[in-house]
Amino acid sequence: MRLLFFIYSLSSGGAERVTASLANHWAKKGWQVTILTIAAGADFYELHPAVHRVSLDMASRGGNSLMGLWNNLRRISMLRRVLKQVRPNVALSVMDTANVLLAFATLGMSNISSIGSERTYLERLPECSLWGRLRRWSYSRLTAIVALTHDTKAWLQSNTGARQLTVIPNAIEWPLSLKFKKGCCTSACSV
Repeated sequence: MRLLFFIYSLSSGGAERVTASLANHWAKKGWQVTILTIAAGADFYELHPAVHRVSLDMASRGGNSLMGLWNNLRRISMLRRVLKQVRPNVALSVMDTANVLLAFATLGMSNISSIGSERTYLERLPECSLWGRLRRWSYSRLTAIVALTHDTKAWLQSNTGARQLTVIPNAIEWPLSLKFKKGCCTSACSV
């Protein structure tokens, strides 16, 4: 099985931790796992040696709408190029912006199951924003969406054309350990 994760970065956030944990789990099982990020930089969480790590190095944030559109069109093009090279069976995006970009990048690529992972409490977001409208449209283009909670799933069912929705809470490793690639801890942090 070939699996590609697509996320903004692998900094020290919760979505990044879950991405690293899942990638490590499947790499240990012998799957071909790639993590693709928009941003370059050091990874906060330790990755299994078999995880292939790729960065688009396209984290620039343009100052106006036209520059933002141009940057996102370039990200979609580069993501599509990586998808054609890696040829994953499944491409899993993490967070709303990555979900939208994956939906556009996989248009016409029926050989890839595209799964979005919605990790935001959507009722608090402005519905009229450009990204809100893009989310509503693009989620119907993904094969499936994973939501963290049943409330998020219900919102997605009511407000997007998502075809298949399931709830999967955050993954954790047991026993709990905090192994960071460049962190302060091996088992617990003191503040």
